Formats: sequence, structure tokens, C-alpha cells
Amino acid sequence: MAYSIDWKSVDDRRDLVHLAVQAAAEGQLVILPTETSYVLACSPLHPIAVEKLLRIHEQGLIGEPVLFLRSPSEIRDYAPHPSIVAQRIATRLWPGPLILQLGLQHPDSLIRQFPGSLQDYIESRDNEIGFRVASHPAIHEIQKLCAGPLLTAEILTPDKKFAFDSQTAISVVGRFAGLIAEDAPASLGAPATLLATENNHCRILREGAISNAEVRRATSMIILLVCTGNTCRSPMAQVLLQSKLKERFAKFFEADVPPAFALSAGTNASAGSGASHEAVQAMKSRGLDLTQHASRQVNQDLLQTADLVLTMTQNHRQAILSRWPHFTPKVMPLSSNGRDVADPYGGSQQVYLAAAAEIEHFLDEFIEQLDEHWLAQWD
Repeated sequence: MAYSIDWKSVDDRRDLVHLAVQAAAEGQLVILPTETSYVLACSPLHPIAVEKLLRIHEQGLIGEPVLFLRSPSEIRDYAPHPSIVAQRIATRLWPGPLILQLGLQHPDSLIRQFPGSLQDYIESRDNEIGFRVASHPAIHEIQKLCAGPLLTAEILTPDKKFAFDSQTAISVVGRFAGLIAEDAPASLGAPATLLATENNHCRILREGAISNAEVRRATSMIILLVCTGNTCRSPMAQVLLQSKLKERFAKFFEADVPPAFALSAGTNASAGSGASHEAVQAMKSRGLDLTQHASRQVNQDLLQTADLVLTMTQNHRQAILSRWPHFTPKVMPLSSNGRDVADPYGGSQQVYLAAAAEIEHFLDEFIEQLDEHWLAQWD
């Protein structure tokens, strides 16, 4: 009989973590909770454990094998050159209840280090396998100590429903497991969403805990425009760019969720301030609305989410990179020649109109460099 520990009530969770890590290292199968359903897991480095898991899958007791990664950045170890869309998904929706199915044809993929039985299985599935970074704390703590990823599969009931509670999971595959980590029933009440991507083409293979609309939003291109107070230059740049994106990629904007968004923020902004009157009027003269703008401070989350960050001046760029140097590849001045956009704050309406014209000129140059490979395409 498998050794069972209750995650929610154990005195020292480190005991459960160490036992689970040891069991996986020894080639045992373990039953683990996730934020969605329960999974049967093993080390993909252990040939006997992998073969056991694959045999149980053939019996229809568990779903397709999925690799649980420790962090979103590990996806590059298995798909060394992920598409822009795959990178967005990993950045924006992991950790979380989403399985991202990717092809593994690249010769440098670490999948080549796994047992032949697993490689054969993946080859039989058109060289594709699902990846996930789970957010359940038990998974997170266990994976901190594992030598590599976990090979997992969702536990299925005889009528092909998901095991959302430990007792159901145990009744299905408990006899195969060396350890069971029990927890309260999954609160999401839905399986992980399953998304397949090839290049920038996307297909939702299974609806789940993350809605289709949320997945689509996560695949959208995001361009962040930055000035100082986020009340003049960057808000004008935001609405101008959004209008130009819609015009440039009109056929993609027919979908319910726009494929590209322009956002703005300031390096020294107070939260919730409206755009200046002159900025509102400058945009009104172009048929654009800035009346609903609310300023915000640039922060790590915004920078992490954005595909590109365009700054009004070199000083804005330096202010960002002095604090977050790891974002260097995506942060650049709006002007292709590095020329600063002068701050119109305190100037006349004519000064604002001149600033808007300069921003628009630089945006026209920028948008000419964009093509469809930046955008998700949905099948």
C-alpha cells in the first residue's frame, strides 16, 4: 500500500517534499495534487518509471504525459528556439493551469537525454509533448529538489473525467504509486487548458481553467511606451500606436481579442492621473480619445509582460535599465536614431501638437518594421 501524507495538515511539509523527491529518484510513481486535477508523476530520467507510466497510459487510466518544468525559462532547454507566441504564453500564464504543447524537433533539445521509451512515445505523437509550470505549492517545493522535470499525467476516472480529489485519484491508480500527497479537492473545478502552438499558429485543444479569451489575450503583442509622468508623451504615443496597429493589421483585428496592444507608463508617475488637457486636445484633433487615460508607474510586471518597450528619451531607457538590466534586449528609444522626444509639459497647445507630430513620425518608422510574425494566428 502506498504511503500517504496529507499536504494540508502535515506538521512539517519538508518531510513530504523529501519523501516525494526520494520516491521519484528511486523510480517510484507518486500521486500529486495540482491546482487543477491530480496527476501521476515520475522522474523522466528513470527508464523503469517511464515505462510504468506509459503502460498505465495505454490502459486509459491517465491522460497524455506532460513535462512539469520548474520555471518558464526552462522551456528553452527542450524547445531551444520557441516562437514569439510560445514565449508570451510561458511568460504570462506560467505558473498556472495551462499545458503548452510544442514540437521537439531541435537537435539540441534536452529531450534527447531521456529514456528511449519516452523518446519513442514523443516521436509517435509527431514529436510533440505538453509542458506545464504548475502553481501548486507541493509541486513547486518538490521540483526545487528534483534533478530535472517531472513526467506527469492527469488521472482519469473510468468515465474519462478528471480526478479532482485525492480519493478518486487513489481509487484509480493508488495501487501503482509508492507515495500519495493528498490535499483538499482542487478549487478550480476544471482541468488545465491545453494549447498547441506551431510557429505562431495556435489551437486550443481543450478548454479548461483558463478561458479561451484569456489565452488569446496572453498571445497578443504588447508594446509599452514610457515617458516621465505618463500624462503627456506616452499617453499620446499609446493611442496613436494603437490606431496604427489596427490599421496595419486590420484583418487580425477582426477577432474579439485584439492581436496587439499599446500600453503606457511613466518612470516617475503618480497613479491615476488623467492625461493633460493639451494632450487630450491634440489627440482629439486626430479623432482619438484620451479622456479615459489613468497614469501609472513603470514596474517589473509591465516590463516582463511587454514584448517591446519604447522610451521617449535615452534617459528614460537608462532609468529602466539601471534598475532592471535584464530587460536590455527589449528596451529601446522610440526614435530609430536615438533622438529624444522633447517634453511638452507646461507648453502651449502648439507645443503639444508639435510633440504629437514628432511622436507620430517616429511611430510610423517603427511600425514599418513590424510584420505578421509578431502576431498570433489562430486556427
